[in-house]
Amino acid sequence: VSVRKSRLQPSRQQTFLGFDVDTEKMTLTCPEDKLTQLQASIRSALERETISTRQLAALIGRMTATYEAVPLTTLHDQFCTVALRRELRANQNWERKLRMSPVVRWERRWWLDTVASHNGMAIHKLPRCSTTITTDSSQAGWGVVVDGQAMQGRWTSEQSIMTSNKRELTAILKALKLQGRE
Repeated sequence: VSVRKSRLQPSRQQTFLGFDVDTEKMTLTCPEDKLTQLQASIRSALERETISTRQLAALIGRMTATYEAVPLTTLHDQFCTVALRRELRANQNWERKLRMSPVVRWERRWWLDTVASHNGMAIHKLPRCSTTITTDSSQAGWGVVVDGQAMQGRWTSEQSIMTSNKRELTAILKALKLQGRE
């Protein structure tokens, strides 16, 4: 074990593999300096009329390095990646200059405007709860079965004239309240 690389005091926050890990909040985030450098690279690319294939690949690499901590980023690099692949297939020249299409520029602006405010991903997702609710409702009353447990009741005169959809939704709400899951 390398003492120089080790942390000998317990900590709930640590930078690991280029991400800030917080085991108290259970989040993974990009360090601010990493996001600042990424945003500077994007700004620089947007200010130029052309960008080399190599520079575009480097920009995509910096963006890819945030995927684990910034949700939605994988949805906003597709046009840039397609442009890079198309250019390399056609010319196989890393130094060739290319113009960024309006859609690639739009995609870069999204990153510039959004990446910092979306920084942070849950490390451990909360378990999904599932409940099966079956309802039946008439103008006279309602019935529900929640995970095999049956309940029923009668409507008030005001409730009996609600639409059937509203009666069904009210029955679901009553079932959740009775189960303490509100």
